[in-house]
Amino acid sequence: MTRRLIIDVTPTPAYRGTVTATLAAPDTGSAASRQPARAAAMLVGIVVLGLNLRVSVNAIGALLPEIRSDLGLSGLGAGALTAMPEIVFAAAGLATPGLARRIGRQRLVTAALGVTIAGQLLRVAGGSTPMLFVGTLLTLAAPAVGNVLVPGFIREHFPDRIAALTAISVTALSVGAAAGSGLTIPIGHALGGSWRSALAPWIGVAVIALVPWVHLARRAPATAAAPAHPTVPMRRVAQSGLAWAMAGFFAIQAAQVYVVIGWMGQVLLDAGVGDVQMGALVAMAPIIGISLSIATPMVLRRQHRLRPAMITFGTCSLVGYVGLLIAPVGGAWLWMLCIGLGGGTFPTVLTLVALRASTADGVIALSAFTQCLGYLLGALGPIVFGVLHDATGSWRASLVLMIASLGPMVAIGLRLVRPRSVEVELRRAG
Repeated sequence: MTRRLIIDVTPTPAYRGTVTATLAAPDTGSAASRQPARAAAMLVGIVVLGLNLRVSVNAIGALLPEIRSDLGLSGLGAGALTAMPEIVFAAAGLATPGLARRIGRQRLVTAALGVTIAGQLLRVAGGSTPMLFVGTLLTLAAPAVGNVLVPGFIREHFPDRIAALTAISVTALSVGAAAGSGLTIPIGHALGGSWRSALAPWIGVAVIALVPWVHLARRAPATAAAPAHPTVPMRRVAQSGLAWAMAGFFAIQAAQVYVVIGWMGQVLLDAGVGDVQMGALVAMAPIIGISLSIATPMVLRRQHRLRPAMITFGTCSLVGYVGLLIAPVGGAWLWMLCIGLGGGTFPTVLTLVALRASTADGVIALSAFTQCLGYLLGALGPIVFGVLHDATGSWRASLVLMIASLGPMVAIGLRLVRPRSVEVELRRAG
C-alpha cells in the first residue's frame, strides 16, 4: 500500500508559514465520486429485482388450469396455491426488518434471490403436488423480501426522486408481471413440453438479478445493517391510524390483484374463451399496469390528484366485474381492459408507502406493517373466490364478492389522500 506525503503550509502571526508533513492513506476516491457509482448500482439492482417480484407468481396464474388438470387440484387447493404469495409476503413483513438489521439489507436480498432460484429449480424438476407447493414457497423468497425493502432503498438512496424511482421500480415489476402472464403459455407451446418446462426460462431472469446484488452485497460496508434499535419499531407502527388505513387499503387491492392473476384465466375458459386468447386477456392487466406504473407515481406527486385517482380506479374495476357477469365472452377485451385500469391501486399504494413516512426506517416499518397485515387479509380473497365457485357451481357469487369489496377499498383510499407521516402520528401518540 502506498502512502502520500501531505505538506500543509498554514500562516501564523509569529511565522511566515508553518510547514507540517504527514503520511496519509491512499486516496480511494471521495465520497462525492463514489456516490454516483453506488446510486447507479442500486438503480440497476432495484430494476432487476423488480422484474422478479411478480414474474414467477403470474406464471403460475397463467398455468393454473393446466396445473389443476395435471395434478388434480380442487378449488380449495388451487385457491391455496394462488393465495400462497400473499401468505408468504405477510410472513416476510414480520421477518424482513429484523433480518435486514442483522445481516444487512443488500445481503438479505442476495440470499433471498439464491433461495428463489433453488425454489424455481425444485418446482420445475418436481413431479408432485407437494414439490410444487414447496418449490413455490421457496420461489417467493426474493419477491417477499423485495416488497418490503425496495421502498426503503428508494427513500435512502434517492430521497429527492421518490416518485420517479417508485415509477421505475413498479414499472419493472409490471413488466415482469406482464411477461409471466402473457409469455408463459406461448413459451410452453414453443418448447412443446408441460407446464413445468414453461416455468423453466424464468429461472434465468432470477440468475440475472442475482449478479448486481452480489456486487452490492460485497461493496456494502460492515455497518450497512440498520441499528439494533430502529427509530421506528414496527410494533409502534400499530399505534398509527394511518398505518391501519394503509393496511386495509392494501389488503383489498391485493385480494383483487391475486384473484385476477390466479382465477381470471379459469373464469374466461369456463365462459368459452380459448386458451391462447385467455392468456392474452389475462396478460392485459399487467400490460396495462406497465403504463400505470410509469404514470401513477408521477401523477400522485400532486396531492390533489389522489382523490379522483381513487374514484377512477374503483369505477374501472366495477365496470369490468359487472361486464364479466353480463357478457363474459362478447365484451371480454373491454372488461379486462377496465379491470387492468382498476389495478392502478397497486402503484398508488406503493407510492403512498414511500410518501407517508419521512425516513428510510419509517418507510421500511410502514411497508412491513402494511404488507404483513395487508397480504395476510388479502390472501382470503383468492381462497374464498375458489370456495364460492365450488359451493355454487358458477363464478357469479365470486364476482359479486369482488364487486362488494370495491366500496370499502375506495372509502379507505379516500382517507389516505390527506398528506401526513407515520412518524408525526407516533410522536403525537407517545
